[in-house]
Amino acid sequence: AGEEDACRPRSPAALPPELRPRGADAELATGLLLHEVWEQAEFPLLSGFSRKLTEHGEQRRRVLLDMILVLCKWFPTDGIDRGQQLLEEVASGLQTGFGGTAARRLEDSNMHCRSSLCELHTLLRRQWYKLTERAPGRRALRIHWRRLESRWRLCGLRWDAWQRQHWQHCRSTFAGTRQLPCGVWVLMHRIFAQLVSVSFAWSTVVDVSAAASRAARGQPWKRLDSGFAVATTRSFLVEFLPCKVCVRHLLSVPFAPERVKTRRDAVLWLWRMHNDISRIIAEQPLQERAFGADPPFPPSHSWPPASLCPACVRAAAP
Repeated sequence: AGEEDACRPRSPAALPPELRPRGADAELATGLLLHEVWEQAEFPLLSGFSRKLTEHGEQRRRVLLDMILVLCKWFPTDGIDRGQQLLEEVASGLQTGFGGTAARRLEDSNMHCRSSLCELHTLLRRQWYKLTERAPGRRALRIHWRRLESRWRLCGLRWDAWQRQHWQHCRSTFAGTRQLPCGVWVLMHRIFAQLVSVSFAWSTVVDVSAAASRAARGQPWKRLDSGFAVATTRSFLVEFLPCKVCVRHLLSVPFAPERVKTRRDAVLWLWRMHNDISRIIAEQPLQERAFGADPPFPPSHSWPPASLCPACVRAAAP
């Protein structure tokens, strides 16, 4: 048996109970990351007289659009459990000739943030040059963030409202520590749980998101599998995460994309990576831990937590 088979949790698809109420942190992390891209990211141009991107610029643009497409398909919601219940109603309704009401309830309860991200993907893909501008003094494009944020809202909220949001689980002793890195971890764990718990059911039972269909029109939908979600999320963080030390830690963890073929592979890879990076940070002197650690809020457990795999915790105990 390989290393990944040494521990068999009840279901790597499951979202630990302690992560279920943390949707606010996932949403806030998404909003802050996107706003950071709008304000800081540059997409290199071939020349000062052209708006055609270099190979690296086009790669960055593609990574950004692919990440938004992942969020469009699998953005985590607070209504995971409620959504699963409604999915069963939709499936039952399809078998009995009834299902429209349940499908609409599912879309209303779980899809608002996700639909807004689908709309963002369509907007950027179709109006890229209208929503970008030359970076002053640079041979590069950047997002015209005021123009974009005047036309698009994450989860329907005004952008100034996001500035008033507070971290919940990812709160810290003072601003600048723990918050965003923790929020990114919460976002990733919830995205990868969605890969299994929701998206497969939606794709096989009923497609309740017209916005997702519009965003995917003309796109290689068939590649939207677990491997695509993992590789895209990792590439996005490498390109755009505003924490160089965090990116260095991420790159230090081995990644073999060809080994991520199933949803189970995706979740197990995330667990291993989270444990490896937590170990790297724990072994560093306090002053070198960037802003990913906050002594009053130490990591509460390794992955998988006991709620998903009691035997794993017993196996790791001395």
